[in-house]
Amino acid sequence: MAIILLVVTKRADFPRADWRALAEHQIEVIHASSQARAWEAIAQAQPDFVLLAAAATRLVTRPFIEKVRQLAPEAGLMGLADAEWPLAPLLDHLLPPSATDSDLLRAMPAVKRMRSNHILIVSPIKLDTQQRRLWIGQDEHHLTPKQCCLLGLLMRRPNEIITRRELMEQVWQTAYLGDTRTLDVHMHWLRKKIEVDPKAPKILVTVRGQGFSLRGPA
Repeated sequence: MAIILLVVTKRADFPRADWRALAEHQIEVIHASSQARAWEAIAQAQPDFVLLAAAATRLVTRPFIEKVRQLAPEAGLMGLADAEWPLAPLLDHLLPPSATDSDLLRAMPAVKRMRSNHILIVSPIKLDTQQRRLWIGQDEHHLTPKQCCLLGLLMRRPNEIITRRELMEQVWQTAYLGDTRTLDVHMHWLRKKIEVDPKAPKILVTVRGQGFSLRGPA
């Protein structure tokens, strides 16, 4: 199951052509141009995020937002509108109309954590920590408990450097650093599932002399 973004808008040209990062991060975009189509898309696709690109129009009303919450309680709800929009407090995150695809991608991890305790998203990675299932685009992998714990820790703190000591303490409940080969082995197996080239990682990177970092959208 890819990362799914439902865009509610009457504009056929949205997302704009310059929003290339959505495809690069393997995010599947579904459009709904009416409330009825939005209900149908939520039922069929179970989106991770709902973006109200028509936030300030008559398409998006308070009852509409309330029903989205009922039908998709774990979906991150975002809008494109000015800060003065009266329905903005009902959303998880508000983006200005001039927002870029990078702004949207940067908002996704925190927005998802607000709505779900067990689904983590740092595009292009999606992790279900309860079922230990990992998705990269349409590719699905099952993780061992330790792999899931390790990846989950890194995904909760994207772009941070997490030391070997902290990873050993959090995942293996030990402060012994005399032999951390088991950590390296687990990173190796995660990279084989996540990276295009595990020998030249771009997402799960080693920070020499410090630890590891999961690189999310910059």
